[in-house]
Amino acid sequence: MERRFAASALVFALLAAQSYFGGLAEASDPVLSPHEAGVLDRIFANWKARHDRVHSLHLTWDSRTTHLSGKTFPLKRIEKRPDFEFEQLGVQVFVEGDQRYCKVDTPIFNVPQVKPTDTRRIVERWIIDGDTTWLYRDGARYEKHSADPEFSRKPFGIVSRTIRVDQPVPDPTLQALCLTFRPQFPNLSWRRDQCRLVDEHATIDGVPAVKIQRVIVRKAGNGRELKHVESLWVSPVRDDVVVHWSVERVIAPILLMEGAIRYKKDPKVGWVPSEWTWEIPEIHNLEESRVTAYAINEKIDPSVFSPPFPPGTPVQDLRGRDKPDGLRHYVVEPDGSKRAISLEDFFRLSDPRPFLEKKPAAKPQEKPPAGK
Repeated sequence: MERRFAASALVFALLAAQSYFGGLAEASDPVLSPHEAGVLDRIFANWKARHDRVHSLHLTWDSRTTHLSGKTFPLKRIEKRPDFEFEQLGVQVFVEGDQRYCKVDTPIFNVPQVKPTDTRRIVERWIIDGDTTWLYRDGARYEKHSADPEFSRKPFGIVSRTIRVDQPVPDPTLQALCLTFRPQFPNLSWRRDQCRLVDEHATIDGVPAVKIQRVIVRKAGNGRELKHVESLWVSPVRDDVVVHWSVERVIAPILLMEGAIRYKKDPKVGWVPSEWTWEIPEIHNLEESRVTAYAINEKIDPSVFSPPFPPGTPVQDLRGRDKPDGLRHYVVEPDGSKRAISLEDFFRLSDPRPFLEKKPAAKPQEKPPAGK
């Protein structure tokens, strides 16, 4: 559970990758009646209009994650005593157009915490600018009393090509934002020709909604194809914003994940998320987020999308990993230059994955005496 937080930046590629299961839509397009086609046309037209209205976005939110002893439905009051809870304050996301994104993470605290300090210290920045992605981790993401040791307690950086296709990207928080403002973003993959109308008069959380659905096919590591059903519930009285979503496995049906979004209406740009939840029912994991500030269509300082590595940062550059000598490692010098280092030095300076530390070699087993 705790490791989901430590790896959350690695799935920020949602903003430049495909949908939750990042695969290809079912090859055969659904056959639609004229009425069904008209409903889908309206939904996708409203999505595009919202996309076109929102050129830039800056959202700040607080979140609490709870691992429950029993299942709790999204946006419902938690009744059972939690096994453990975490709180994160002042998380930020910046979006500019369709090519520039930045997520800023703050420390994660155990709950209850008597006197949490430095709650808005920036511990991680994930930046996407076109084809290049930067990750900077500044020490531990958990406060020191966390039950699970952090993967890294030293700053380090990663540079890579932006992931765009065939990648699983289970960051439901960012999925909620993309479903609101960029549902037609090409790599998010919610395309009109994939979808079918399931129920024009559905109800979700007591609110009238239209349910649409698509089937996603993704290849597993062993070459097998995995099929998942993705469903969206949209509100026709609120310009067809997504109010609920779910992902289910087709074979041996299991609800893998579901989420819900609530909105407030902005007089200039329309509906803006005010809170959202996502849940993994199988492990009884629930995260609740509440927006504390937002700015839409305001100028974003270009430095937000600049490479985030301060002097002294050990960096691993993965952009040339397909070439024999292409994987580079360096340290950022005070004048901004790069001093080459070895892979061993990178791990020594950053220690981003202590779970890879060498273990003592197993002692060879003695052979039993002859005849035994």
